[in-house]
Amino acid sequence: MLFLKKWDPEMHLPQHPKSKFLLLLLFTFSAVPIQAQKIGYVDIEMLLWFMPGYLSINDSLESDRQFFQEKVDVKQRYAKSLLEEYYTGKSVMRPEQIAYLEKQLADLSAEIEASKLDAEARLEIRKQKLQAPFVFKVDSVSRRIAQDLGYTFILNHTNSADASNILFGPEEHNLMREFALRLGFRLPENYTQTYRDAQRE
Repeated sequence: MLFLKKWDPEMHLPQHPKSKFLLLLLFTFSAVPIQAQKIGYVDIEMLLWFMPGYLSINDSLESDRQFFQEKVDVKQRYAKSLLEEYYTGKSVMRPEQIAYLEKQLADLSAEIEASKLDAEARLEIRKQKLQAPFVFKVDSVSRRIAQDLGYTFILNHTNSADASNILFGPEEHNLMREFALRLGFRLPENYTQTYRDAQRE
């Protein structure tokens, strides 16, 4: 029985970079009038999905997840054997034996829960470490684009719940291809449809 959540970069993107890029406030001038501000937008989750090497994070995390899962499984099998011993022998056990087994089961249950929480925390740390180079690159590119093209704000198209923050935006301010080119790769011609089709698989 699996208790640890398998991280899927297509479904659970990183609080980082999603929270980091929920609103990219890159280059602000307090004296610039609102009508002079230039706002662009990008879908960070989609961009990272296409970024070479990003999806391989899942492969690296999978081996770590299996390692932690095996440790939890060992404790769960032991707990199962104790529980079977408890139910099959309870009728002939002395009260002190019953109390001892019950305490063992309670302690083991708490230990299993603690192990699961520890594993999840370690996986999250590992995930953030693997994501860091990608996040750094996107962050650096966003700042260069803002400076080079005169953008006051660059907004992320999706939030942490995968809901769009942008109801409408002129296509000329869609910076997906600009980000991709500066990150060293090209997006497919119909990249939005390619991405959506992949999410349905």
